[in-house]
Amino acid sequence: MKRLFILIAFAFLSTGALQAQWHEIQTGIHDDLYGVYCINADTAFVCGDNGVILKTEDGGETWVEKNRTDGVWLYNIQFFGNIGYANAGWYVYKTIDGGETWQPLNTESEIPFYEPKSDYNEEIPSYDLFMIDADTLYLFAGSLMKSQDSGISWFYPGGSDNVPFAGFSPYTSEIYFQDNVGYVLSSHLSTSEGNCLTVWKTTDYGNTWDIVYEIPDMENRPWGFASQFIDKDNMKIFPCYLRVDDGKTEFEKDYPMNDFYAIVTEDGFASYSIESVENNGHYGSITDSKFTDTNTGCYIAFQEWYGADCKRCVKRIEQQNFACITKDGGQTWQFCYDGLDGQKNLYGIDGIDTTFYIAASGGYVYRTGIPETIYPWYDDLQTINGEENDDEMILATPNPFIDKIQINGEISGTITLVDVTGNVLYEKEICANKHEINTSQYPSGIYTLRVFDKDGKEIVKKMVKTEK
Repeated sequence: MKRLFILIAFAFLSTGALQAQWHEIQTGIHDDLYGVYCINADTAFVCGDNGVILKTEDGGETWVEKNRTDGVWLYNIQFFGNIGYANAGWYVYKTIDGGETWQPLNTESEIPFYEPKSDYNEEIPSYDLFMIDADTLYLFAGSLMKSQDSGISWFYPGGSDNVPFAGFSPYTSEIYFQDNVGYVLSSHLSTSEGNCLTVWKTTDYGNTWDIVYEIPDMENRPWGFASQFIDKDNMKIFPCYLRVDDGKTEFEKDYPMNDFYAIVTEDGFASYSIESVENNGHYGSITDSKFTDTNTGCYIAFQEWYGADCKRCVKRIEQQNFACITKDGGQTWQFCYDGLDGQKNLYGIDGIDTTFYIAASGGYVYRTGIPETIYPWYDDLQTINGEENDDEMILATPNPFIDKIQINGEISGTITLVDVTGNVLYEKEICANKHEINTSQYPSGIYTLRVFDKDGKEIVKKMVKTEK
């Protein structure tokens, strides 16, 4: 998206608006929250540890507890009218009064349930619930089960002799059905192929499945993905690959997230294309995603850094949780960290139109648009990126920045950094291919960077500073 940038307009943008893109809400409990479902922009449900189910009707400002069952973890919650379901693995809770009261359903049948084979993602298993309508459900938890009587009884679509995904333990998964066509998307640990990204498809209501897309790769590991289902033929998958640095021992390898693209199909994976995607340099393990329309979507992710104090002792030393948003169908993604606590785990996301809710650890929920919205800020970044892409000879990164700006290219002249009021904050004559500006002392806001290239051309870039 390319738009005219008028500097004076940004003089009226407050720093506070830039810093409060997500509104942090303490729900009043301290249980971890894993699943979230939006009825509308103001009414939403979250679920999590100890069978807790909370409801808000005022845009997340206050939450009322609707259920609690000690020792039960609820991972997903969905509604179809007044009928709703929340699942703890293969154990399902149901409401018939719009979420006011919940009752557990007996999903124990004569058919044994297949537990996942691996503890690869033991802490927060990838359990998924998909509603066709109020009566027809698919449940993915160590295998694929189906109910056609509102969750009273469950069966394996392929029969007891053909159990789909028996014992399967994905890192991240997504299920989708439309009519007789269904998909299971998964990034998982394969004993034969290492880490894989796999897409399975059924055309007979889940009775049989075929792999229609797969990338097995021991070194470039798919750690999660964002997905956009438009219909049974049209979809996009945005895998985030963890590229392993060579030349180091097993316990010393670095795992930078530096591959991000889109897998696009318009014919149900009879064919597909790989499209480049811009995400402004922010990569991580994607845990969940939500598209509210064909253009608007958001994913939540995290980055981890590990250290080793002996050959067999590897421990996580830092984790950064964040979100990225798109307004152009996934062609570009923008980092939107402001307002999020990077140390809190982000587990689930849902949204309506331009409003998103995130379920997080410690009883926290994050919501856009109270009272600010991420969209004016995002539009500014779209303008910034559009201008920057035109001038490939001089690159200024990262954008948004925190404590420094790195300028690369054939610089020959004055470098100037100006705030929105016109004050010159930095000015220096440079003749080099690389230069770094320390910006740690500057407040969050929008800045203008002016750089002269080797031909004497002045390059003007708009930059945004955010808080850590």
